[in-house]
Amino acid sequence: DLASFGSRQGILDYSLPERMLLASRALWFYAAKLAWPTDLAVIYPRWDISLGDPWAWAYLGGATALAAALWLMRHRIGRGPLAGALFFAVTLSPVLGFVNFGYMEYSFVADRFQYLAGIGVMAVLAGAAVHGSGRLQGRLKSGAAGLMVVLLAVLGTKTWRQAEVYRDTVTLFSHIVSLNPEARNAHIHLSNALTRAGRSQEALAAARIAVEKRPDHADAYASLGALLFSMERFAEAEEVLGRALEIDPTHEENRQNIAEMLRVQSRYQEALEAYRAVIELDPEDARAHAYMGDVLVRLHRYAEAVESLNIALKLIESATTLRPNLPTAGLVHALLGEASWRLGRLQEGDEHFRRAVELDPRDLATIEYVATASFMRQRYREAFDLYKTLLEVDPERAATHAGLGATLYHLGRTEEAIRSLERALSLDPTLETARTNLETMQRALRQPSKSSFTPMSPVRK
Repeated sequence: DLASFGSRQGILDYSLPERMLLASRALWFYAAKLAWPTDLAVIYPRWDISLGDPWAWAYLGGATALAAALWLMRHRIGRGPLAGALFFAVTLSPVLGFVNFGYMEYSFVADRFQYLAGIGVMAVLAGAAVHGSGRLQGRLKSGAAGLMVVLLAVLGTKTWRQAEVYRDTVTLFSHIVSLNPEARNAHIHLSNALTRAGRSQEALAAARIAVEKRPDHADAYASLGALLFSMERFAEAEEVLGRALEIDPTHEENRQNIAEMLRVQSRYQEALEAYRAVIELDPEDARAHAYMGDVLVRLHRYAEAVESLNIALKLIESATTLRPNLPTAGLVHALLGEASWRLGRLQEGDEHFRRAVELDPRDLATIEYVATASFMRQRYREAFDLYKTLLEVDPERAATHAGLGATLYHLGRTEEAIRSLERALSLDPTLETARTNLETMQRALRQPSKSSFTPMSPVRK
């Protein structure tokens, strides 16, 4: 519902004369769009309502004059036009601005408001066309019929073209901002739609416009910050997300993004505090509990991690609807497996790892985690099988090739290991551990004795 965009706390404090000016202009607006539907906008710009505007009084005077004329001419032209006009005005009356309603904060008019009311005007126009054509003879009648066919063809073409606006969310919100650049929240939604379409630079431009339009709006900064974070522009993202936090400390999604950004940067202690802040806002936020558990594992606080992850697992399993970016139950089992294993609960850890693979046999994050855990427990055959599964899902993932290379080396397949590490580095030259492993393996081929090296641990996101 486009009327739900943004805050609903604006005060629409108009006097009765101003509301009369607003209503009369809205009536003419709807009638004009119905008669010739051009430049149809999903959200129209709001008008400035001023008692000193002569055009505003012209709309009111014109509406009054039309009503009087239809009344005075009712015996000559019939009561149909008057009835149609009254039906049109009365049906629209709840949305003419005499009383406040939420959508007035964004626009005073909307095409959909006159879907029913338009019947009154269309009935009068259709009746007039039929009555008028019935009085024509010969070529004039044929010409009128031809004109009606052309008119219907033109209107049909315009309808077809207008329908294209709703083809997808990018097209929809692009159309909104093209006709109404001041539709502030539309820029946020356009940015989100462009992000989902993989058009990150255009999304970034739209998000920056949203911030310019609403410099005091937390949603705008949160959206821009989340996009910068997804582009790994962490310094900029931190500044923007921090601004959103200043505006609205209770903005839960913004706090989630801050915590996640700290986590992926390995700033675990800060991330831990950030996730705790999210949980204070919403104690039943499964995502925060799960990723806080992940942070606690990385901080080697395994008992606390088990507690947090168990809470997350219960919340995920009892959820009736899936929230965005919620980790899977399989990934939580994988984290529980590592925490349990580190606490010496080997059987319990194995059961969690087994359950993780059962639940998410094709999920990259889960399988990658279990593969890493298998490698660290020196279960190289299990790790090998899992890395091969990962490559079936995403054959271009550098960290997977690196992990497979380290595993192959421990399985005594050094030449294959070297090829895997070379492939990893061709995909991502920044994997320094993979580079060190590769150099050590190459030395091992030149020397009979096996050299020791630090095994590659793939990035876990």
